[in-house]
Amino acid sequence: MLRNRRLVPIGQAAKKAGVSRQSVQYYIMVGLLEPTRVSSTGRRMFDDGAVERIKLINKLNKTGYPLRAIRELFIEGRTGLTRLGEGKDGLAETLGPLSRSRKGSRA
Repeated sequence: MLRNRRLVPIGQAAKKAGVSRQSVQYYIMVGLLEPTRVSSTGRRMFDDGAVERIKLINKLNKTGYPLRAIRELFIEGRTGLTRLGEGKDGLAETLGPLSRSRKGSRA
C-alpha cells in the first residue's frame, strides 16, 4: 500500500508527532530528520513517514538513548519504522552497543 503523501508544514508535523516545533527544528539541525519537500518559498513540508520518524526519535530519546546514538543508528540503517511499537526491550538489542558507548554524551 502506498504511504499517504499529504504534506504538512513543520508545526502540524510536530503536533501530529506529539513534540514541539522546536524539537523538530532541532532534529533537522542535528541531522536526524530531513523535510520530505521544501517549497519554493522555503516552507519545510513533511509526509506521514516523516511524522513517524519524529515519533520514533522522540520515543528512543525518552527511553534514554542519546540523539547522537539515534543518528548513528539511522545512518547505519539498522532499524525500520515498523518497529516503533516494539518498546524499549525490542530496541535495546539493536541500540544496546550504541547507547553503552555513548553513555555520557548527549546531543
